[in-house]
Amino acid sequence: LKVTYNAGLRASEVVHLAIAHIDSRRMCLRIVQGKGQKDREALLSPRLLQDLRAYWRVYRPNPWLFPGRDGSQPLALKTAYLVFQRAKDRAGIPKPGGLHLLRHAFATHLLEAGVDLHTIQRLLGHSSIRTTLRYLHVARQHLLKTPSPLALLDDPRFEDRSPMCTRPDIGHEATQRVEVADILRTHGPAYQQRHHLSGGQRRVMEDIIACRTAA
Repeated sequence: LKVTYNAGLRASEVVHLAIAHIDSRRMCLRIVQGKGQKDREALLSPRLLQDLRAYWRVYRPNPWLFPGRDGSQPLALKTAYLVFQRAKDRAGIPKPGGLHLLRHAFATHLLEAGVDLHTIQRLLGHSSIRTTLRYLHVARQHLLKTPSPLALLDDPRFEDRSPMCTRPDIGHEATQRVEVADILRTHGPAYQQRHHLSGGQRRVMEDIIACRTAA
């Protein structure tokens, strides 16, 4: 399951991975004869490589990374689906869907992290960018649920503020007052990393921080 999510693989590609397909020097997985009989390279993170090495030391699979019962054939697709379903049941996840959900999550999370569509298209092995564009709609739905920095004014964590965040020109009673500038100063950098802002939007945020507009 970790391999599937790490590389965004199809179920058929996961079960047909061989030990020889792991390229630790170039840090990639070689997908041989994937959908459409196409070869490609998929991501291999250092963390996954470490886990795979630990797995190999215990089970010594060869030639398939995930062999079937007798070891001469790869794991059956049906078995892979059952492994995923059992993992969902143990985790208490009621959402319907099969192993392909991990591939969808891989693409959506990359898109939310700012990776461009053409890169995601190549990593997924899509022939057409139109197929990859499906994930853009899913990612947008998720991003629209992200609270605006102004919505954070109601965050109870801002009820207690230190004097350094107050306006010195209006006296002691402003000690507990939260300002828009304080919100943007605390959460602005993270917000900008997750969202693509235009130059004008960035300048507005900078101006608010500079003028310290009261909430």
